[in-house]
Amino acid sequence: MISPAAARHAFWKLGFMLRTGAPAWSMRAYLRCNGLRRLSGRSSPDGTRYEEARDDFRRYLKHLTIASDWFTDSIPAILRAVDIAGLKERDALNCLEVGSWQGVSACFFLRRFEMARLTCVDTWEGSDEHRNGDAATPQVLETVEAVFDKNTAPFSGRLTKHKGTSLSFFNAAREQERYDLVYIDGSHRSDDVIVDAVNCFKMLKDGGILIFDDYFWTYYEAELENPASAINAFLRMKRHRLEILSFDYQLIVRKRPGRTRREQA
Repeated sequence: MISPAAARHAFWKLGFMLRTGAPAWSMRAYLRCNGLRRLSGRSSPDGTRYEEARDDFRRYLKHLTIASDWFTDSIPAILRAVDIAGLKERDALNCLEVGSWQGVSACFFLRRFEMARLTCVDTWEGSDEHRNGDAATPQVLETVEAVFDKNTAPFSGRLTKHKGTSLSFFNAAREQERYDLVYIDGSHRSDDVIVDAVNCFKMLKDGGILIFDDYFWTYYEAELENPASAINAFLRMKRHRLEILSFDYQLIVRKRPGRTRREQA
């Protein structure tokens, strides 16, 4: 039975979605995904397998230099989405990560998918929450790029590092570059999130998955400045080109094949 605190939090989430412009169909998807997630927990073989993978990576993290673990809670949802999308059947995944920080998520993807290649895009200067001291100390901020390099060194042969803004990356990227999996965890300002979303979706292969981190993140006092409002706008724009696979703190969508002349151009 759900606790009163959990019920209040669930109602807050639904209210937040309404206030930030979530379309009704995405709210239904949220309720459906969370109902399925509760049903597919440790009682199912897949739920157990995903959680074991998370626990295994947490043990691996003990050998890395990290200030905070903001990632591993999401591993079961990511692996479930990868399975649903059939990405494991693709020979060598081409992956893109916008926002890499100390390399925790990068290490997970490269360690989990042994043939994958990953492009990491970051300024390694921190975002508002880091520079304001709310999510990182000055010492962490000063060394974040060096820590990223150290943590990802075992995978350097399959990793491409782009130091700069995501916009500089999009402008420099080859027109034909396409990715199987894209993970967005860069700037959390809504204006930046919508730019990342549209550009990353354009570079995503049909059938590939796009992962938005921090849907329910509320750092900025004005709710519409946070990621959710941009993600909701993106969902409205691309409704007929995507399918929601997982929806909680992270939102994961799969790209459907293009149907219109304009989007194929």
